[in-house]
Amino acid sequence: MAVAFFPVALTSVILLSTMLNGLVVFAMMKARNKLTFRDIIHLSVALSDMIQGILGYPLEVISVLEGKWQFGDAACAGTAFMVTWLGLVSISHLVAMAIDRCLTICKPFTAHVLHQKRIDALYFVIPSWLYGFFWAFTPLVGWGGYANEGLARCSIDWRVTDPIGVSYIISLFVFCFVLPVAVMLMSFAAIRFELRKMRHRSKSHFGEDSESVKRDLKAEKKNNRLVAIMITAFVAAWTPYSVISLSHSINAGLNLSNQIEQLAALFAKSSCTFNPIIYTFFYKEFRKYLRDFCVGCCPCAMNLNIIRPEQTSVSAPTTQAVTAANA
Repeated sequence: MAVAFFPVALTSVILLSTMLNGLVVFAMMKARNKLTFRDIIHLSVALSDMIQGILGYPLEVISVLEGKWQFGDAACAGTAFMVTWLGLVSISHLVAMAIDRCLTICKPFTAHVLHQKRIDALYFVIPSWLYGFFWAFTPLVGWGGYANEGLARCSIDWRVTDPIGVSYIISLFVFCFVLPVAVMLMSFAAIRFELRKMRHRSKSHFGEDSESVKRDLKAEKKNNRLVAIMITAFVAAWTPYSVISLSHSINAGLNLSNQIEQLAALFAKSSCTFNPIIYTFFYKEFRKYLRDFCVGCCPCAMNLNIIRPEQTSVSAPTTQAVTAANA
């Protein structure tokens, strides 16, 4: 049963990643003239996750079915490079989104200036791609390496024992897992603090029962819920694999069940399927693009009430609240 589970599960990840992220990409490209600064970031992360599902995992599915890697060392290194690069690109985008949200709430006027030109989103997008490329490329030129992981998949060589290889593993863990989590947590802690401060100032300026105060409270609750989902999803997907991989680096003789390692790797890979749900489908403007895309493909979708752009969005602070926050 375990032998059949992993190829089926990984195939499901490939299909879901391709369909969900493909839907995001096509819907946004159809509305490309309406895209905003934030939309560009969402489009980039969806494109990264879609490519990861298409190029990174099919060879692994075939190899899992055969019981060992079937495509040689060059394909192993190439596949591992693609998965590592695109996975780190996705993580970097999530950090960029967290920083953008923090600026929007804590520095609204700075964010307003930054968001006026959507091309400026490339200041977030391009570094995210380059950051991931750097950490994925260095194993190809001698700092770290790629190798078979288990019997049928390829990844970073976590069992390397030489000082240079170990230094890469530690650096990767710190700069591509610990640091992103820390930045996300600090960003959302700052958001929560600022929203609370805005709420208290709004009360003093406009009264406890004012509409602006009620909207701020609603925005804070929705933001906190979304933050909890974002952080939980990220940590749940990557922590098991990261901890196991780092453990192999610290203790080269560590012998864990192959099923446990496969399951941890599967959790990490699955992040590319729920990213579009969490980071895009919870975004009100995208639901408008999705509705327009569905109507364009099938006019009958106009009569369906399954896409509600006005619901499940994270509200921005009201004008009165921003005024109070900067008073």
